[in-house]
Amino acid sequence: MEENVNLEQEEMKEVEGQKKSLMGTLIYPVSIALILALFAGFIYYNKVVRVKEEKNKKFVQNDYGAKDLEDFENNFVTLGKYKGLTCEITQEMYDEYVEGDTVSYEQVKRAAKDSDQVSFNVIGFVDGKKEKDLKLEEQEVIVGEDTDGPFKVISDGVKGKKKGDVLENVKGINPKDISDSGKDYAGKKVTFNVEIGDVSERVEEKITDEWVEDNYFEEMGIKTTEEYYDYVKEELKNECIADLWQQVVDGSSIKKYPDDAYARIIEEVDADYNYAASEWGMELDDYKELMQMTDEDMEKEYENELASEMISYLIAYKENLQDIPKQKYEQWWEDNYEEYGYEKPEDMKEEYTQKDVERAIILERAANFVYENATIKESYKIKK
Repeated sequence: MEENVNLEQEEMKEVEGQKKSLMGTLIYPVSIALILALFAGFIYYNKVVRVKEEKNKKFVQNDYGAKDLEDFENNFVTLGKYKGLTCEITQEMYDEYVEGDTVSYEQVKRAAKDSDQVSFNVIGFVDGKKEKDLKLEEQEVIVGEDTDGPFKVISDGVKGKKKGDVLENVKGINPKDISDSGKDYAGKKVTFNVEIGDVSERVEEKITDEWVEDNYFEEMGIKTTEEYYDYVKEELKNECIADLWQQVVDGSSIKKYPDDAYARIIEEVDADYNYAASEWGMELDDYKELMQMTDEDMEKEYENELASEMISYLIAYKENLQDIPKQKYEQWWEDNYEEYGYEKPEDMKEEYTQKDVERAIILERAANFVYENATIKESYKIKK
């Protein structure tokens, strides 16, 4: 009987041991699942929540007035398509670029013929009297090549004419193409004379190693024709980047221009125009008139500049291009100070802040991202 009691006690201990063992197998995976869940939450926080918080913290340092990146995207910018765009580098683009390097014009004392460059003035008359609003001065046309608007008529008309000749009562010129004011001349008798200036013939230099070295070695460090063609290819790529970026800007819209940023852009653009005017030895208003820039044109330029900047920031933050290491800033100063007319990077730093450089780098990164995600067609051949 005592043996039976001992046996029952042993069996009970075995059952309890099995229960404890079973509880252990249940508790252990539950604990692991809990730890994994907590770890996943930690990873999510660090990869998503904290990254978003850091982005917002960095983004609100801009002068756009948005409370965070989401507010900026919802209430300031409607971003258009910026991936999968197309740019074609055509034979015309290639030829035009190379001709800009190799073609010049030399004055001749003869009548104008095809491919000559002819300078001219246009004088408009309304009911027989000179009209200041209808004039063009110091214009140029290529005989037989200009095919648009009044230049087509003049290109055809100056052929066979010499310097000092006057084409009277030239037909086919629309006052709207000449007038700066947009004045309506309907119902009035409007006529135009064209005064012919210098006649110059086309001179094209042949691209050789010697020509490349003479024209490009000192400034660009290249001295062979192959290096020159690589350089042209890179410049055409830059034209393509600019074209694609303008497609992005044109395809997007700005819901609201931030006041502080807009005021800054006005100051920056006006400073550029003031500098250009001083280089020409002119007052700003005279320079704007020379460039045919009206107040409305300036307003459009302000808006386009700010739109481009705002769009570049939105793309940069959406594509994680916004972080700029310190050495990148230093490299930017080093790469650009000469182009901006400074003797050393330190001189440039006195006039441009790190925020200015950040905006330049962000725009460059965003534009390159658009290019790298676009379809590029090269339909030109190098003419050797």
